[in-house]
Amino acid sequence: MFTLLFTMGVVFAQDVGDNRYVNNETKLLRYPDAVEVSATVKKGARVEVVAVGKTLIRIRSGRDFGWVPPDVLSETEPADK
Repeated sequence: MFTLLFTMGVVFAQDVGDNRYVNNETKLLRYPDAVEVSATVKKGARVEVVAVGKTLIRIRSGRDFGWVPPDVLSETEPADK
């Protein structure tokens, strides 16, 4: 149980203003509780964390904003972009 809680804490350890990389081509959701897509971000793109929700993270990629699951973000750039 502790391992699960610790792992979830690490996954959500994103702070506003942090820069991250996208692991896979990812669709940005316009709203955290909807399926409307506002843009798509390519694998390896550098993004900025602008808000942290309960289950999703709002990011900015250039002029595009949207919500993504935390597991698509990484601190390191993917080697095989």
